[in-house]
Amino acid sequence: MNGSIPIRVIQRVARVASGGVAVVGGAVLWAFGVAITTGAGLHAKDDPPASADPAAASVVAPVEAVDAKTWRKASATIDETTIRGLVNTLASDEMNGRYYLSEDGWRAARYIAEQFEAAGWRGAGDDEGGYFQFVDGAKRSERAADAGEDEATRRVDRDAKENEAPRPSPNVVAVRRGTGNAHLLLTAHYDHLEPAKIGDDRIFNGADDNAAGVAALIALARAVTAMDVSLETTIVLVAFTGEEYGLVGSKYYVEHPRFPLENAVCIVNADMISRGEPKLLYVEGGRQFPRLARAAQNANRRPGVELDLHFDEHPRWLYMSDQRPFVFRGVPALYLGVDFHPDTHRVTDEASRILPDLVVRTTRLMLAIAIDLDGVEPSVTRPPRSRSDKDGGGR
Repeated sequence: MNGSIPIRVIQRVARVASGGVAVVGGAVLWAFGVAITTGAGLHAKDDPPASADPAAASVVAPVEAVDAKTWRKASATIDETTIRGLVNTLASDEMNGRYYLSEDGWRAARYIAEQFEAAGWRGAGDDEGGYFQFVDGAKRSERAADAGEDEATRRVDRDAKENEAPRPSPNVVAVRRGTGNAHLLLTAHYDHLEPAKIGDDRIFNGADDNAAGVAALIALARAVTAMDVSLETTIVLVAFTGEEYGLVGSKYYVEHPRFPLENAVCIVNADMISRGEPKLLYVEGGRQFPRLARAAQNANRRPGVELDLHFDEHPRWLYMSDQRPFVFRGVPALYLGVDFHPDTHRVTDEASRILPDLVVRTTRLMLAIAIDLDGVEPSVTRPPRSRSDKDGGGR
């Protein structure tokens, strides 16, 4: 996860790092005007709790456009075996940390695109029918990636020589068209950290941050296909690149949206959803966007979800990770995540340490939120006054 970090959080990270390397890389954190070079931004996890749960008084029965039988069929495809298999692949040593300025980032992007395609979702990238949105603005032909890793690697190497730096790996965008004009975005970043320069284990596998979030997107794609119902609202899945190094992919997306932002019902972003206490998940954005809070509460009543949701206990988190640029463009947002843990941004964030049941329930929550918001117009989810982002940058 990325974002601006209060100095007290940097001090906490320093205390954690005293026992070993905690962060590596080239991102810059800003605190009180001081630039601090680290691996990436971390959660600001010590904000005061919200004074009240904004959704508690507005819970209603779940929308029944998707009946109980259809829900059981779809949610059953989201299971621990599926989640663990996806995380094992995305967080494997072969992915080498999925650093966005490397072939490892491209390898992860190709894998995600293949999974979206296998699930029956259409690509919504820059090229017709393709899945890649090229965040540097220069289209690199997907035919090169499809030709195989050797050819793709040669092209990346050639690009690096021509431009003196590897091109950023792309956003991966897939779509399931609805019958109406509105759409909602379900998102997660797939990049993590550049390998360490020293140490026996130099790979930042990023299982919780954020292979688990991407596994949720892939499982969601399969579940919606299995649901086999006609929805009114279009669902857009985006696996963002470069989150760890300044929200690169999400900032680019809001500048070059694949679907008009004024037609966006919301963005629901999952970043770090697999550690901590069983069933405990933090939800940020409910206070600002009460209709989304109500959707999350409704979704949580679905069988097989039933999480311990904590709303708006860390308000700053809404302005971190990839939902941030969307919020500043007036798009309602929910952030889903867990708290810091000792493996955050360390080489020990490995697949064997995730809580697959927590990912399963969070994935089902995201699916159920999409169902609850089906047919809802964007004007309904937006508050009377929206903030705008003048500079498009992170805090």
